[in-house]
This record gives sequence, structure tokens and C-alpha cells, in this order.
Amino acid sequence: MTLISKFALLALLLFCASLLTQPSDCRIVFDCRAGIYPYGGAEIDSLIEVLWDIGYIVDVFDTSDEFWLSDYAICFLPFPNYNVGFTTGHIKEIQEFIYYGGLAIIQSDHGGCWEIDSSITFVNNLLSEFPWSCGVLANYDLVFDSTDYYDVGGFDFKVILVHLFLNHPYTYELDTIVLGLASSINVTSPSVVLARGDEDAFSASFYGDTVYFIGFPSVITLSHYGIGNLLIISDSNLFDSYPLPLDTIPIFRRYDNLQLALNIFDCSNTPQFTFSPPINGVVSCFERDTLWWEVSVANYSAIDTSILAISLNGMRLDTSPSFIILDDTSFAVCITDYVSLFHGDSIWVCIDSIADVDSFFPYDSFCYPIAVDHAPPVLAEISPSPDTSLDWFDSISVLVIDSLAGLDTASVILVVNGDTFYLDDPLITLIDGRLTLHLDASDSLFIGDSIINIFLYCCDQPDVCEPNCLEYNWSFISNYVGIAEALLPRESSISTYPNPFNSSCLIDGVVGDMAIYALTGRKIISWEDITSPILWNGEDANGLEQPSGIYLVRYRWQGNYRFCKIVLIR
Repeated sequence: MTLISKFALLALLLFCASLLTQPSDCRIVFDCRAGIYPYGGAEIDSLIEVLWDIGYIVDVFDTSDEFWLSDYAICFLPFPNYNVGFTTGHIKEIQEFIYYGGLAIIQSDHGGCWEIDSSITFVNNLLSEFPWSCGVLANYDLVFDSTDYYDVGGFDFKVILVHLFLNHPYTYELDTIVLGLASSINVTSPSVVLARGDEDAFSASFYGDTVYFIGFPSVITLSHYGIGNLLIISDSNLFDSYPLPLDTIPIFRRYDNLQLALNIFDCSNTPQFTFSPPINGVVSCFERDTLWWEVSVANYSAIDTSILAISLNGMRLDTSPSFIILDDTSFAVCITDYVSLFHGDSIWVCIDSIADVDSFFPYDSFCYPIAVDHAPPVLAEISPSPDTSLDWFDSISVLVIDSLAGLDTASVILVVNGDTFYLDDPLITLIDGRLTLHLDASDSLFIGDSIINIFLYCCDQPDVCEPNCLEYNWSFISNYVGIAEALLPRESSISTYPNPFNSSCLIDGVVGDMAIYALTGRKIISWEDITSPILWNGEDANGLEQPSGIYLVRYRWQGNYRFCKIVLIR
């Protein structure tokens, strides 16, 4: 093997290794529901295989498939078929995908055929559909270049070489790309040009007999909507698997076409926003006049704080003191004594403008509502009815509803005649908010002519701040008789002293496992295989002091879970 071939092999191995180290959670969809012009975007199988080899999740769907764009980070929209196009519903779905942070790559083209004219009309209908104004439309022309072209014979000057690129993550390390029969793009704000022809490139009709304009035609542009991006490519051949005429190498491997694909399909090159509370989230605070809203942006150089503008319910907020800059790529808004927040209210939080210091990715006019939740879960139904005299039943069920934040399943505690049940107990099921405790006739809870007391504790799960919790007691009268006295539960011998306590509490009488929980259902600390008294000092498993309040000691007694309350006073 020659030295040159050894270096070539090493370069190939390094390139493949770099591809395999790319993230595997970058989900890409090729959305072909608008159809694919058969001589353009249909020949992209080799590009998809490259993306698969990198480790990306890539799905391809056509008009017969059902899927959700929201499941993906990047959506590639190949050149539409002239007799299919984009439906109104499809356009709305694409707009929503971009608005909430997706990257859509849209192929346009001309070429002079009436079918392609129709297809470019479909693309322009998509780009001009209300409510967005992305500042870009494809032109019904063809880009020529009299000097920078690729000679393929019979296509004089129509297969051009482009080497003017904006400094941007999507055009990183590009020197030259080749375009075949590309149209130009009309660009206005907020769109920017990422790639253009040079000074002697020009726009003309298909045969070049009518020149429209000369110099620097735009061929790749970037726009934004909400917190997402639109990348418009004016050539449907850019990533094709087949070669140009008189050539043997696929177009997407000519010059830097493949590098362009790797740049735009790399999720780490596109900003990703994270919100707390999240989109369609819930805020619940004991301080009713306080709102904390946090925003972080991954894959961002740094937020330009001079451009950052936020509004709440349509009112612009000053950057100080409402804004708290957490670091270069995240900030928070803390509003106190600004608005009274009541249960069921919706607060509209908006990013009016944000940009990175490099101005690669500016965004504006993104809003979403946050629901205010100050109410605990609702006990909508109990079966059997409370205070009912029962001769026989095999289960107790309650329907718990929390329409805003949703039920926090980890917080659920059900106590029946002193026996404590959690959702990890096989006797309990929770399906669609219905909590069912399954009991049978031999259970020790069925005691003749006795009262069965039940206590339910559960909380909702807001995205920030403290939860709202429900406590409810009710009882049944059980007339079922015949249970042997041996089945009756005995009193537990556990003792806690002192209770309430300040510095420490001695818990005695537990053999086996024990844990202490906050009333929210959060586990504070636990012990296993206990054989002697435990002295709890009011700290969690990490040594952090816990605040004053009521805590639940959970332990087993005669095969059942029990709990007792202890009170910590600081």
C-alpha cells in the first residue's frame, strides 16, 4: 500500500468515526405527503443511508402514512409533486412544528417545465400562508453562471458552482457546492441569505433568452417563525443519489454538498429552547402574586441581552429587576406583586425578541400560555357510597381528577383502618384517575358490625413551586360477619419519642424496613433490616435539614404497611 493510499484510508476511517460519534437522539423525518417530483427529491436514498449510519433516527413517510411532526426535531420536505402539493391542514401542521422549535428544510426548484412551475407554486403557497411572514418566495427562473459552472454537456452554464456563503453553523467548512437547474429566491426580512451565486451569476428563463437580473442570486436562505427555523433550498438535485450527466459520482457527494447535508441535519447546530413551566405547563405557588418563568437555549453561543425583550399578558417587561440572567444561555423572569393569579387563569408569556451574540439565530413573537393551578385534586366519585351499610363488596374505588396539573401518583396514600397502601402495593390500581383498592371477603378489614374508616391523601404535580394536596376521610359500615378473630389486626407496638420533636426523634418497635416521607409523598430517608431503635435527626439521606412539618413514618406490621405521624418543629 502506497503512502498516499494509507493516508486516504486513515482519512476515511477518521471521517467514519466522526460520523458514528454523532448523537442518536436527533430525530429526522422526510415528510413526502406533498409528493415528490420523480426526477428530483425521489433520489435521496443514499443521503438517508448516510444519516442512518451516523446514528440518527430517520423516518420516511408518504401520503398513506400517519405520523406526528412534533415527534421530530428536523423535517425535510422534498420538492412537491405537481398534482399533489400541500393541503391546508398539512401547511398548518408544518407551521406549528416550526413555531414550537422545529427545523423545516424545504426544497424548491424550477427547470422550465410546467409541472415544476406548478410545484413551485405549491412551495410559495406554503411560504406565504397566514399567519407567518417568513420573507422568502421562490422565483420562476433559472440561475446561470458563465464562469463558475460544472460542464456536463448539453446544460450550458445551468449546473453552477456556488462558493459565496454566509458565516453560519449551517454553512460551516463549505467551500463549493454544485447546483443543477436551481431557481433563485426572493428574500426580504426576516429571511437571510446563506448561499448565493457570485457577481457574474444571473437569473434568466430556462433557455437563457430572457435575463431577469445579474449578480449574486440567492439560492439557499434561512428564515424563522416562533422559535423554529425554515431552510429553503432552491435546487431539488442538491442531495440526489444519482450523478450528473457525463459523471459517475452522486451529486450529493460532489464538492461540499454532503458537508452541507451533515451541517443542517446535525441537531447540535440548531438552537433548542427549554421552558419552565413548559409549553402548556402549569404554575402553582403558595405566593399567589409571584410568577417564576425560566428559559434556557441549548446550541446558542450566548444570548444578546441588549436585544432580549419579554412580555406578560401583552405588557412589555423591563429587563431589570424582572430579569435574572442565569448564565450565557438562560434567563429567568420573576414577577412579584404584578398580577393576582387565580385558579384557572392563563398567563401568556412571550419572547418578543431574542438573538445570540453572533446573530446566527434571531427569533421574535413566540408566546404560550401557562395555566394557574391553586386547587387540589377533586374527589369526583366514591364507590360504594360513604356511610353505606355493606353486606358484601370486593373493592373500594374513588375517581380522582386534576384537570390542570394532573395527579402525582407518587403522592397517593390510602389508609384503611390503620393499614396504609401506596400505589406500589398490588392491591391498588390507578387507571385514568380512578384509584381502586381491591379487597376480598377474607381480608381482615371486613369486620362484623364495625366501622371501616378510610383516609385518602394525594397531590397534583405542578411544573414549579409546591403542589396542592387533597385530604379526605370517609367510612363504611360493614355487616359482614364470620371473620375469625385471628384475622383481626393487632395494635402496632411502634413508639415515637419525643413527638413533636426539635432535634431528634427515637422510633422504636420497627423490625425490617422503614422510611420517612413528606406529606407530598417525597421519600426523605429510609432504612433496611432494622433490628434496633432508630434516632432520626430531621435530615434527609443527603444530610440536608428538613423544614418544620408533619412527616409520615412508613413501616410493615404483620405483613401490611402502616404509618404514623411525627411532627418536626424547628
